[in-house]
Amino acid sequence: MRVRLKLDRLHDLMARSNLSQNHWAIKIGISRGHWSEIVNGKHVHPSPKTRERMLEVFKVTFDDLFEIDADAPGWSDPSFQAAVRDRYLVDEEIGQGGMGTVYLARDVKLGRQVAIKVLAPEAVSGIGVEQFLKEIRYTARLQHHNILGLHDAGEAASHPYYVMPYIKGGSLRQLLERRGGLSLDETLHIARGVAGALHHAHEHRVLHCDVKPENILIADDHVYVADFGISRAIHSEVFEWGQRIGVDSSAGTPAYVSPEQASGERNLDARADVYSFGCMVFEMLAGRAPFTGRNTMEVVTQRFTTEVPDLRDLTTGVPHAVAATIERAMALVPERRTTTVWRFQEELQTAAAAPTGLAGAMRRVAFITNAVIRRVGVRSAGRARRLLRVGIMERLWHDVRQAVRSLRRVPTFAAMAVLTLALGIGANTAIFTVVNATLLRPLPYDRPEELAMIWELDRQGKMGFGDPEWTVAPATYIQWQER
Repeated sequence: MRVRLKLDRLHDLMARSNLSQNHWAIKIGISRGHWSEIVNGKHVHPSPKTRERMLEVFKVTFDDLFEIDADAPGWSDPSFQAAVRDRYLVDEEIGQGGMGTVYLARDVKLGRQVAIKVLAPEAVSGIGVEQFLKEIRYTARLQHHNILGLHDAGEAASHPYYVMPYIKGGSLRQLLERRGGLSLDETLHIARGVAGALHHAHEHRVLHCDVKPENILIADDHVYVADFGISRAIHSEVFEWGQRIGVDSSAGTPAYVSPEQASGERNLDARADVYSFGCMVFEMLAGRAPFTGRNTMEVVTQRFTTEVPDLRDLTTGVPHAVAATIERAMALVPERRTTTVWRFQEELQTAAAAPTGLAGAMRRVAFITNAVIRRVGVRSAGRARRLLRVGIMERLWHDVRQAVRSLRRVPTFAAMAVLTLALGIGANTAIFTVVNATLLRPLPYDRPEELAMIWELDRQGKMGFGDPEWTVAPATYIQWQER
């Protein structure tokens, strides 16, 4: 079954607002040309992603804006199957995303199972099928053991599609739904595979721009990164790291999209994928995405208005250094993030292996020092020390902010802790004042180390002629002083 848009209701909702079509396109997060084709009735079967955003923006129920087109075939309709049956036989639907549907099929010529991703025509309306297939050809050249390659691509019955190997193990999303959060070792293993794939793509000037658990496939502990075929590729003639001409800038999933990508910036670089990668590693450990909300707007807005949640508040067994490394990868400003996905993965491995306690602290300081010196050169030792001090101050500021957030969440405990500390500090101050005055502070005389106590004995050997206060006669004192 397919979902049909009620055009009359859409026009009625738009007529009640003063917004232009361009404004509606921006609010929904699609290109202006794409939105124009929807409004004009060219695409009356919006994709699930577009339907979700339309319901959020117009604040209406599903039945108010859409209806089930029960008589219409689904994505894998007879016309599409007929168009590809000389090469592929479609068996069943195995997944659905914002851009289209994935089907399990059989490669007739080679006798193997494949996965066919059939895209909604509206998904590429902003760039056209020819440009989309050009992007597919560009990214299909990526060859890496952690990248899920492409077997084929094309258009059939007005549906653009591409063909991938079928991975029986399923996606990281399915693993998280079964297990919740993963262990640190499992997370590091998956992160290493993902980082290898992304790093290879970045070396070939290709960004993924949609790193999320659904696009990570796992088979017998081997990790594959999928959907590079519809990622945003890099065009070095336009920008050193920029958007290829015509690709829709609305790509990306709200829970993982980088702030600069969500803001519509065109000149992206590898740090956009670092941010999404950091969000995914956060979810693998915590069992939930770092930013959640009731709708897309809330989820995206949180990364601009709130700090990254403290990972250690959501799970146990995560070292401070690991949490700090993930938080740095998710920095709002790209300049504060780890520069590459591979370096982020290396820092995660180092942070997880670092010992705790004093030895761990000393090892981390030595690691930071060596890293800084390697970066700026041995001849710039002074600069290295300055950068080291900056790193230490950032870590200190991170600890202070973390403490403030923790206390803010439990105000009663915070008040009791402050009161206990105040009483303890007051008592210690009083005791120290007495001890200092009586035992520690030197006597108010010149050369107090030369002071001596003298007295006299009577003939029986008793002190002070029986006087319990050991006093001496004034005349005796004068004689002692003179002699």
